[in-house]
Amino acid sequence: MIPQHTIECAVRGYLLYLLGCTIFSDKTGTHVSVEYLQYLQDLKKVKDHAWGAATLAHLYRQLGIASRAKCKQISGYLTLLQAWVYEYFPLLRPVQDDRVTQGFPRAALWKNSRNLPGLQKNNVIVIRELLDSLTREQVDYEPYSNTRDSFPLQEYAFFNGCLVANRVYEPYTPERMLRQLGHLQTIPKGPTRPDGKTRRPRVASSYRVTYGGSVTYMEQWEDHLLGPRSRGPRTRSSWDIVPEYITWLGRVSHIFVQNPENRRFGLTTRSSHVDRSSEDDWRVVIAEYLQPLVQRRYKSGVLQGYMQNVINYCQDSTPLPTLTPPSTSIKERHNKRGIGHPSQH
Repeated sequence: MIPQHTIECAVRGYLLYLLGCTIFSDKTGTHVSVEYLQYLQDLKKVKDHAWGAATLAHLYRQLGIASRAKCKQISGYLTLLQAWVYEYFPLLRPVQDDRVTQGFPRAALWKNSRNLPGLQKNNVIVIRELLDSLTREQVDYEPYSNTRDSFPLQEYAFFNGCLVANRVYEPYTPERMLRQLGHLQTIPKGPTRPDGKTRRPRVASSYRVTYGGSVTYMEQWEDHLLGPRSRGPRTRSSWDIVPEYITWLGRVSHIFVQNPENRRFGLTTRSSHVDRSSEDDWRVVIAEYLQPLVQRRYKSGVLQGYMQNVINYCQDSTPLPTLTPPSTSIKERHNKRGIGHPSQH
């Protein structure tokens, strides 16, 4: 008969393996830190740990590392990230598996396919432009609303602070995603600032972010709960926002994902996001539309046509058409190829 102690050691080893290949996976794919063994000592209490919060903290940290210019890979629980994308962006979903019924994991709903419908080999440029051209109706901000009867939204979803996973502290700010929680999206407060020890170099191995605080401080989560007043009113449409939100977003963030120099299919503005009763939102749309015209060389006749589009938009809200790349002269084409002007030969 196998001793109980031996069985428990084998169980801890297997659980550590699961943690290393899912929640806390790294780029090696074969290593996991033994520091997680401390949470497996009492097997009866393993289920009581906040593994979901630890998963998010680790994934947020890996996303930060992957944003470095010289970082070529990303680690973390990528199945969670991939399933999240499928849930919120129907345009990027693969084919659904009809064999999956209620009770199965949500990630099992999507067939494992490397090619999305209409895309060739998941071309990253195509996907970025699809994201840039999304309208609010093409984003499902509340994909789990039809399951709230069985899985109600818990109060701890409104915790506003740092998620902790050992030495990893990462901000969790529900006021920046109120639409996902069924509330009107307002302009959030400033982000949580790291302390002076933070380092975000171009080399991912030296990436260090410190937010301070202690585990004891973070355990007092009731003091960091987003109150009813801060949550704002409930909404009927999950894409509802305050009129000033788009203007604020254009000031603090990047409206478009794709680099304009790599744009293949023109620029589609987000006029459908705009509250046309707000003069500031009109200005944001027009600025987004005119910016590529300043950066690229268009013929005067083409520019006049685009200016007329802007006038029509201001007069009767006619949607702004997609910008097409400017035509390149023979001289410019030769110069780009390093050939020089034909007259030089």
